[in-house]
Amino acid sequence: MPPSDDLVRAPKQARSQQSLDRALDATLTLLIERGSGVFTLKDVARLAGVSTGSIYGRVAGKDDLIRVAHAREMRRIDLETTAAFARVPQGVAGFEDAVRLAVQALAELLQRNAQVLAPFMLLGRDDPVISERGGTAHLRMQEAFIGSLQGRTDAHGRAQSEGALRWACTVVWSVLARQLGLGNDREAAADYELDEVVTRLTAMLAAYLVQGSEPT
Repeated sequence: MPPSDDLVRAPKQARSQQSLDRALDATLTLLIERGSGVFTLKDVARLAGVSTGSIYGRVAGKDDLIRVAHAREMRRIDLETTAAFARVPQGVAGFEDAVRLAVQALAELLQRNAQVLAPFMLLGRDDPVISERGGTAHLRMQEAFIGSLQGRTDAHGRAQSEGALRWACTVVWSVLARQLGLGNDREAAADYELDEVVTRLTAMLAAYLVQGSEPT
């Protein structure tokens, strides 16, 4: 666990680190299974095969354990985000193709991590620590999306403004979040096929970005 995370007392022995990792894994499993933080440290300890005392030796309580699990997952997703958008090649022929690849990268990233993100997003409504860290991760995801399209030109040699790209990302995120059941109402998930959503978003955003592009 990075020393900058002041929510956890860093283990000094490998065995203690392994126990903490099992507790974090169990916390994540329970969050996904229950869709919320409605469980106890005893539940975590039982599932992880560790003692509650060993957990209290590392964190102040369940809330901090959840926050540490969230921090770990946000770091993992940050790495996935960087890798996902690095695969959007700069040499794509056609602006709409580039938009499609960027939308698809974000769609697949969110789909892979939807089960993890959903309970944390709900907890973030009332937990300022999770909310702030999640907001920071979201901004990094947004910057990766923008960066994959920034500097590209359409068929008329026009580039897109950062403001237009940021708005496009906001639209993509909002539609995908609803599609995947992220946010306040998980039951409101849309029932479209994800490929269809990507196709429709691509057409809509490509038209919007071309209309709002600027001469180079």
